[in-house]
Amino acid sequence: MLNRDVFQEDPGTYRIPNDGVAKIVFPPAPGAPTQTLKDELRTFITDGEFGRGLLRILESFRTGLGQGSQKAAWISGFYGSGKSHLAKMLCALWTDQPFADGSRPSTLLPEPSADLLAELRNMRAASERAGGLHAAGGTLGGGSDDPKLATLGIILQSVGLPLDFRAARVAFWLADEGILDAVRARLGDAFESAIRNFVLSTAFREAVLAEKPALATNIRDLSDRLKADFPQPPEITVADLSSTVRRALLLNRKELPLTLVVLDEVQQFLKNDPSRTLDVQNIAERFAADFDGRLLLVGTGQQALNELEKRRRISAIISINNTPDSPAKTPDDRMDHGWKLLDAVYPQNLESFARCFTHTFSVYSGSDPDRHEKPSCSVAGKRCWIGGVCGNTGRGVFRQPISGLMRTRRYFR
Repeated sequence: MLNRDVFQEDPGTYRIPNDGVAKIVFPPAPGAPTQTLKDELRTFITDGEFGRGLLRILESFRTGLGQGSQKAAWISGFYGSGKSHLAKMLCALWTDQPFADGSRPSTLLPEPSADLLAELRNMRAASERAGGLHAAGGTLGGGSDDPKLATLGIILQSVGLPLDFRAARVAFWLADEGILDAVRARLGDAFESAIRNFVLSTAFREAVLAEKPALATNIRDLSDRLKADFPQPPEITVADLSSTVRRALLLNRKELPLTLVVLDEVQQFLKNDPSRTLDVQNIAERFAADFDGRLLLVGTGQQALNELEKRRRISAIISINNTPDSPAKTPDDRMDHGWKLLDAVYPQNLESFARCFTHTFSVYSGSDPDRHEKPSCSVAGKRCWIGGVCGNTGRGVFRQPISGLMRTRRYFR
């Protein structure tokens, strides 16, 4: 007997269905191939940490549902550990929508545990008392750089609406007029591009007037009305995001469904940016409170949340803006002010600093390390110096002596 004979699938001929990379676009677009998703379900092992992770998320959701608020979930692990795969399988099992051949995601799992199946049944029972089940999943970073717009786009796409906030407002108006589905049917595959260009698209205006002529006397008048009623919106707020998500989830429903929102690759999207991190935190808090416990937010990243929070605090401290009300008025003042802030946080967070920076450090304040002696350290055998704050940009830098010259680098990768 050969080694290959002991495997259920011949490793010499078996091909990994997703080439080892799980891509989350949920729900799949109508008519999109589903074979990869089915193969991923068939090879998803629900014992061990994957099964326990699923169970913890579902149990936490059931608890939050009874309390009227939900705690967001975070899936962390090193690159290639299966974070996205787990999140994608959670989406599929959440809705358990049948495939064209009649099979369901829950029936394709190899030997699921009794506890997991029981928790899924509990959620189905709860959904019958609510507005059903819904799942939205996508990868951050493929569209807008604004976390609020990126999150909104994933949810809008999941209910068949355009990703653009302004175009989505037009779609809601069509739904209020009772003609959204009819206009979509008239335009077919061109619906999304037409509604994004609703002011200029003759086909869109003709389809709207064909369904409800009373909206305007002609397409020119309709164009003027649309421009007046739907101007370019200002920057979206978290409150706008929450109200728009609620409106989208109630489309063709009377009650909010039990909703799963998966944001993949959150950590890569944040890029150690304090403003993005704060936005995502505000989104999670708003979602937890605004949907009667019926919406669960799940994010993925390579680090645990406590490490991300530590890096966020450090980034906020050493990213010092040169504003009129800053106590640091001159480059030297900013350097001294920056040192004081660094001195307060650096000794307690050496490990996080080592991970944040491209090089490793000793510490000094000013341009002459011999003249400004400070407690120092070295990591991985390299000796450099942390400067306080860049005199030109007001942002943290470090300086490394090379061949007698000072080379200035930014703090972060």
